[in-house]
Amino acid sequence: MRIRTLSFFSAIAIATALFPVAQAPAQVADPTTSTSCSLAGYGDSDATYPVGSQAGQYSTTPDPTGDVDPHAQAVKKHVSYGVQSRLNVRAIVVKGCGANDKPVALVKDDHYLSQDAVQRRIGQILAARGSDVTYENLLVSATHNHSSPYQVTPSWGVWLFQDSFDARAFEFFARRAADAIIKAEGNLQPARMGATVVYHDIMKSNIQRYGGGHDGTPVGYPQGFGDHGVTVMRFDNAETGAPIGTWVNWGEHPESLDGYDIITADYVGAVERMVMRATGGGMVFSQGDVGSSEGPYDGDRDQGTWLPDGTRRAFAHMGYAQFERGARYLADSILDGYNEIGAGGGMSPYATDFPVAAYNGWVPMPKSHPYPGVSNCRSEPTAEGDPGAPVLGLPDCQRANDTDGLKEIWPDPDPNNMLWENLTEHGVPLPENYDAPSFGAVEENLRIRLQAVRVGDVILGSCSCEAQVDIIRNFESRADNIVGNFADGYEWQCSRPDQGTGDPKADHEWTCVNPDKPDQPWNLTFSDYDYAHMLAQVHNNAAGWDAPEYVPYANAEPDVLSQIKGNFTWEELGGTMGTPRPGATILPSEGYKIAVGLGHTGDYSGYTVSYREYMNNDTYRKALTCCGSHTADYMSTNLVYMAQALKGGEDLVKANPYNALAAVDETRQTVFTTALGQGIGQAYDAWYKALPADANPGNALTQPHNITRFDATQFSWTGGASVVDSPIVEVQRKVGENWETYADQTGEVQMFLEYPDGVNGAADLTNTYTGKHQWNWTANFEAFDFGPRRDIDPRGPQTPAGEYRFVVSGKYRKAIAGPADVTSRDATYQVASEPFTVSPFTGIKVADFRSDADGVSFTVAGPTTPDKRETFGPQPQILYPRTYLTPKPAIIRFIKDDNRKDVCKTCTFRPWAVGSDVASATVTVLRADGTIETAPATLSDDGRFHAAVALADGDEAYVATGGIVDTYGETNGAPSEIASFTETGTTTATTGDSTVDIFGGLNDLLSAWGAKLR
Repeated sequence: MRIRTLSFFSAIAIATALFPVAQAPAQVADPTTSTSCSLAGYGDSDATYPVGSQAGQYSTTPDPTGDVDPHAQAVKKHVSYGVQSRLNVRAIVVKGCGANDKPVALVKDDHYLSQDAVQRRIGQILAARGSDVTYENLLVSATHNHSSPYQVTPSWGVWLFQDSFDARAFEFFARRAADAIIKAEGNLQPARMGATVVYHDIMKSNIQRYGGGHDGTPVGYPQGFGDHGVTVMRFDNAETGAPIGTWVNWGEHPESLDGYDIITADYVGAVERMVMRATGGGMVFSQGDVGSSEGPYDGDRDQGTWLPDGTRRAFAHMGYAQFERGARYLADSILDGYNEIGAGGGMSPYATDFPVAAYNGWVPMPKSHPYPGVSNCRSEPTAEGDPGAPVLGLPDCQRANDTDGLKEIWPDPDPNNMLWENLTEHGVPLPENYDAPSFGAVEENLRIRLQAVRVGDVILGSCSCEAQVDIIRNFESRADNIVGNFADGYEWQCSRPDQGTGDPKADHEWTCVNPDKPDQPWNLTFSDYDYAHMLAQVHNNAAGWDAPEYVPYANAEPDVLSQIKGNFTWEELGGTMGTPRPGATILPSEGYKIAVGLGHTGDYSGYTVSYREYMNNDTYRKALTCCGSHTADYMSTNLVYMAQALKGGEDLVKANPYNALAAVDETRQTVFTTALGQGIGQAYDAWYKALPADANPGNALTQPHNITRFDATQFSWTGGASVVDSPIVEVQRKVGENWETYADQTGEVQMFLEYPDGVNGAADLTNTYTGKHQWNWTANFEAFDFGPRRDIDPRGPQTPAGEYRFVVSGKYRKAIAGPADVTSRDATYQVASEPFTVSPFTGIKVADFRSDADGVSFTVAGPTTPDKRETFGPQPQILYPRTYLTPKPAIIRFIKDDNRKDVCKTCTFRPWAVGSDVASATVTVLRADGTIETAPATLSDDGRFHAAVALADGDEAYVATGGIVDTYGETNGAPSEIASFTETGTTTATTGDSTVDIFGGLNDLLSAWGAKLR
């Protein structure tokens, strides 16, 4: 049965608001001799949601016969049952030199969205704890993780993708975020900061893709079109040079997984591990053009299928091991920038007196679209017989011809219906699009929260949206100090081979160039007017689109091409390089050395497709664009104004005549979130104090078994309830007489919870709330050779052989005698497993050992057959195991071989090597007189290893155990067959003795004689 005992938290929370009650650390340049007046500090906190909450958008739907979480943390999604990598909040707090400067917190969390209500709650907690960081100076970036719980918004439309609002999750996260910020604030120290931008394209693809628009012209983008700059800001202690933290901006969806029901930090967690281990400091991540950046997907063959290391260039929905491979490439680019700054270079070299300031700008909705909207529908198809209904297809526009049950009976639109064209040609200002209000469903506010943060000569601009590439590139080109590099969208290069008739609206065959497929011309049919119309939509100056006199026409595109308001306004900050386009406005303030556009930061106002994409097609991303066809320009232009204000220039944002109406909405949101936070805080404390004691925590259940590489081992123990306990597990390796941490929960050690089976739901619930249920946890650790072999882990290319153990620290509720409403308190436990060993892999096989005219020959292979693997370039000589067996019943439910030849999505958590080549092959010869010789064998063109060994009467030859060594140091665990020379001059092959395991010396002699006397 499905238990929903505590689902009332969602209703209580809203009611309360309405009715208040890979490499060595970089060499650090010599620290400056001057004393820094700028300050920076890093802090983090563990924010791993309790197992039992849903695991993000891709959680599976509930199974009534499956897991039962007695605490009812998931309502419409399947409960999570484990953690692949822990979630966290990371913060860098920076403060400028001015006596009145306020500290600014650059914060990262592993949420799906960044929304306002929970950030206001963070601000409330910070104020109550005496922090100088205020809500207005918080820049909170969500990673947009699709496989982590997100239940912290009262906007019900988001629940369609995630799970319903849970007050416990809201308060849990707010407190953990405040912890990280206060920790960073407490670590403030004299700082120097440098910044740069590094090009990266491996982990990048444009999800918008391309196709023909409604008029036949090309829409969308090449897969390779995106913001390829990784921005790196490095903070060091100005006096010692010690690392403080690294701030990174990059645009890429964390959408690597499917419905595995395990909480994870996705690729961002792996990048953090790699960068932080290499630098020794913290790392804060922020998204860029994340709204259009997904992939590459498995089918994206256009951008190069294979990486140089022999693995597939595909990361979206490709599993845990593959996203760690991609993370290594991204981490390398980040470290390139980090090292460039450390060497005294970078686009903004080290400074110790850098200014810090934040602009928290709540701007009203555009005059032409004064409310947030969703399910945007083009009007023309509706007028011509295919009606579209907003909300019914939420978030998309639902059309009759796309609806099951209607598309079979609804007539197709008449292609000769010219109603729309006739009306528009006669100058009727018909709205090109229509939508449905989405306040309370998607947006939490009736305004847009735009934020700008200045750190030295770096400007960060947050659109509070799922930013598309156009808005990011446009803001960065307008706010930097290079005049004339204006980025206003993608222009498809097309040509018309024929001369035409002179009629600009007559259709012709056009050939368009797709940069992803330059050798495959793209043939489309449209008119000269349509092509010029496309260029006008992309490149025309958008200035004046929201002017009061233009508002009636803002969503009714003029028929005269020169009058079309294009993607962006031609207005940018000043600089010393480049030439502005004729008609552009250069604002008086100097631009910044580095301008960075941020997505999923501050609040959520939907996607932001630019004007061309908004007007041309109905798409998912257009459907969620909040504020009309010029949303992207409205956000970008206001961010440029904020950037100017932070340089002391005119504040054009404050000139908006509708700011007074925005202030009304601020009062509403303040009252709502204040009541929400206070009510939830009290309810959370009362709920937590009433939790029952846990039964029998801190005892080992199942000890780990010894393994070779390419296997995994597990340890099980009793702990606390999932809403109390989130055990910290590490694997330690014995070095000399000491135990040292080798692996942690950044993806290296996975953790799982055993649930009640759901058959006796009432009894399970009773046992939980009477303290009788025993909570059993299990940790998993894989040992393997890394693939690719390149330094994915700076400690070496493989899990070292040696002695290991699991060490667990956890928390539980301990029974106490006290007030009637408090029956237990928090207590801790520690438990360590018995040691286990990791040994080299010995699964290499020697087969078909025989003598021939030139000596002896044989084949070498691994346990996996060649037809199971596909890699770039030649196949490895030895193919390693692809997966392992987990204990029964399956602790890890999806671990299995999916039988793909290129990338196995479900074989392992970590990036195992596909295989390797033979480094050395040695043949042992036992002469008839008892002497032993060895000879090297080499690979020939026939695919066999040959050794020039001359056998006489009574001689025998074989490959002993350990005679094959591959490039990772793995060996064969059993000897080959034995080839003998007989008196008749023929050879025979017999099975070698399994005790033959060493060649050379006395041991090999005894083994060989054992085989001979068999």
